[in-house]
Amino acid sequence: NLVVDSQVDVEEKNGFTLIDMSQSEIRVRMFKWRRGEPESAIDTLVPYHSYAARRA
Repeated sequence: NLVVDSQVDVEEKNGFTLIDMSQSEIRVRMFKWRRGEPESAIDTLVPYHSYAARRA
């Protein structure tokens, strides 16, 4: 059986995810951005959701 724990409500929007990995953890940051919006807006985006998974 597959159990899903959704941490964020599903939205039908474009965006991108940045994943930073180190030996001790993985950090995930999710951003909303649509094609057609100015690329300069990317510089000021803040994540709408982020989380970290630490190595056990």
